[in-house]
Amino acid sequence: MKSFASAAGHRLRTRSSKMNPPGLRGSVSLVLLALLAIAPWVGFQVWLVVPGVLVAGGCWAIARGADWALGKHMALLSFWLYVVGVVPGIGLWPLAPIVALILVYASAWVMTGARPGRPSWLELGQPSKSDWIWTGSLVLVTAGALWWWQRSTQAEMVASYRDIATTVPAWVAVVGALLFLVVNGLVEDVIFFGEALATAEDGLTPWVAQIAIATSFGLAHLYGIPNGWIGISMAATWGFVLARLRLKTRGMLATYVTHVCADATIVAMLLPAVL
Repeated sequence: MKSFASAAGHRLRTRSSKMNPPGLRGSVSLVLLALLAIAPWVGFQVWLVVPGVLVAGGCWAIARGADWALGKHMALLSFWLYVVGVVPGIGLWPLAPIVALILVYASAWVMTGARPGRPSWLELGQPSKSDWIWTGSLVLVTAGALWWWQRSTQAEMVASYRDIATTVPAWVAVVGALLFLVVNGLVEDVIFFGEALATAEDGLTPWVAQIAIATSFGLAHLYGIPNGWIGISMAATWGFVLARLRLKTRGMLATYVTHVCADATIVAMLLPAVL
């Protein structure tokens, strides 16, 4: 009886290894993170849409064949980010990823016939006193770094946001900026430090996953704020620290607070010039 059970277990492990060969999840994770990094560029480089959609579809098919739920979910998110990113009126960040996230969960519901449950990473976490001290220090360092970047590059608000801010009353622009503070950090944290980090951790070693997330987050800021190659380096470094913070506190609260404070610094620096 024991030998029969051992043989059955061996066959099960063999079958599992065939479905999930070594490195499959890691390779797909890296491709998905590359797609995520380039997705915000779509509004500036429309030609990226078709290859992005095709690669996302290929990743979904591979994840489906491997019965990898996180991979399928992340591939769907990449797919919809590229599709929505070129739709006039809703392609602007963070509206585009909000719509994409809604479409991801709607797609998953239709495909499975069941409403998706709450992701395991979606927790406030348990930040300790030292974590909050670290968070406060990070907020101050981030504000200083952004101030230096703006002063040294004479950076201005992204043209699409500037056009909106200059065509509405000042109070509307201020309210819009406050909404941006609340929503942008939430959306980016859900995508990068929630969905993407969970997927990367499932296919890569913890340190490689965090470095890959940081690289993806940095490259996503090529046309954002901070932008350019200096901005990419700053955002990548910051993304690595946020990933570490999210894992250390086992939740999203401290990461989100840090992100909102950084966005508040950006708005305070750039918005007055266009009002």
